[in-house]
Amino acid sequence: MCNIGTNHVPRGGFRGIIAFMTQPSPSGVPASPLHASIVRRIAAEFREMPGLVLTVPQASRFLGVDQAACEPILARLVSQGVLRRCADGTYAHA
Repeated sequence: MCNIGTNHVPRGGFRGIIAFMTQPSPSGVPASPLHASIVRRIAAEFREMPGLVLTVPQASRFLGVDQAACEPILARLVSQGVLRRCADGTYAHA
């Protein structure tokens, strides 16, 4: 089971993370407004429900995002400190 920690917000806050995540990719292709909206919504769901712990399939169903698209978004939110990935493969608020 994933231990729920503090509600630590990384330096720069969530706005900074979202701004970083919606920047153009290294190839120069800008993120679409739809993608930015999905990223913000996923981050908000975990922030507003700090006890929420989901697997990728559960997150995909709960958030209404295709599993193939959901997994890289969750992984990126982990790399930015918004979420954490637990040893059992679930994702929780960092």
